[in-house]
Amino acid sequence: MKGKHFQLKLLAVMLLVAVMALGTKAWATTKTVTYRITDINLSSSGSGYDIVFTRMSGTPFNTSAPTTYTVYVSKNSFGSDPGNSGYMSLQFADDLELSISWGSGSDVRFMENCIYPYASNKYITYSVSCNNDNYYVTHVMMTGYNSNYQQGLLQPYPNTNIPIDYDYASVWHFQQSYRSRYAFGQLTITYTDAPTLSIFESDGENAYKIKSKDDLRHLANYVNNGNNACTGLTFRQTQDITCDNTYTPIGYYVSNSDKVYFRGTYDGDGHTISGITVTRTGTSDADGYVGLFGYVHYNSSTDYGTVRNVVLASSTFTGKNNVGGIVGYMSGGIVENCRVESTVTINAGNDSAKYHGGIVGENYNGNAKVIGCYSAAVISNNGKINSRNFGGIVGYNYGGTVKDCLYAGNTVDGDLHKGAIVGFDEDNKGTFTNNYYTNINLGG
Repeated sequence: MKGKHFQLKLLAVMLLVAVMALGTKAWATTKTVTYRITDINLSSSGSGYDIVFTRMSGTPFNTSAPTTYTVYVSKNSFGSDPGNSGYMSLQFADDLELSISWGSGSDVRFMENCIYPYASNKYITYSVSCNNDNYYVTHVMMTGYNSNYQQGLLQPYPNTNIPIDYDYASVWHFQQSYRSRYAFGQLTITYTDAPTLSIFESDGENAYKIKSKDDLRHLANYVNNGNNACTGLTFRQTQDITCDNTYTPIGYYVSNSDKVYFRGTYDGDGHTISGITVTRTGTSDADGYVGLFGYVHYNSSTDYGTVRNVVLASSTFTGKNNVGGIVGYMSGGIVENCRVESTVTINAGNDSAKYHGGIVGENYNGNAKVIGCYSAAVISNNGKINSRNFGGIVGYNYGGTVKDCLYAGNTVDGDLHKGAIVGFDEDNKGTFTNNYYTNINLGG
């Protein structure tokens, strides 16, 4: 049943419901690439050193990137006298640049093809950047010898049990007495493709095509990693898509100061998305906001998120709070003409989980509207206790609208506040019109 709109006959009641399909801190492709110092030579001019870094494992995004890089470092940055300052810039694959610097009193030398900090209680600072902003570096690790230079004890290289391991744009702080015990010879960078609209193909009608799970991944990346609400943008699905358990919802919430939402338009155009598994069993806010979209937002009457014509099948969403088949949390916006099949399960991720719905987990405020949607999803407490606000269409409603919807599933299994259409309507402020359900087991 593909097309922009289609009709459903509901029992003896004629109910128009247009349905369709979609999917998508993001679901970016992650690469991990490891380099090792394989040679150190005096430069031809004699004024410095040529340090050879060789890629030992991993394939960068730019597969034509050379395997070996040679970095020149001035002799003045190294020497027999402690106290020299220095700087090293490593230009790796995909325009990634690692900068390492050490100030006065943090003298750095080489030993056994390793970088050797020759100082006490000093800092080596590093940062990673991409000249073209095409990638985000998410992690840096350097490993090497664990050595007591004075005792001459060297362990086999590389010793991964002795990492200095920090996130992007940080420092290494050496606190050993007199000399550092660490000597580094191996560098590992983990990075993701950065969000950009240029990766999407235009459909010629002022919309971007979503034609694969990679396109969904890039949309999630564009919103989540790029902090792009997509205001004024339309994404249109052009074929059925099968995803997998690496999927991350579009939009998220960690705290009031760390949240990202979608305010564009996603049109499933009647195609199906299937095969998604999202499992979050922790107890923080970040373990909620689960669905094809994690967070859809309303800013004004001309700037709000819309998800329409979406069909979802053969998927499982598990989380703490705000879990829905189409949207986990909607603080305004519209979900319309969407369909969630009986092969979809919405699970509690832990005890006291709340706000789980077949279409929307939480439908919050008067600008949040769920219209003309169908759900046959299984809403389950998943063996957890004290779950609440579970509904076949919407889990928790506060001032929102639910109109022309049908729940045709057979199980809404929560412990408190559960219903075929809405689990709980706060202060009776919601608007409900022309909604229906078939036989249902309100378990728990």
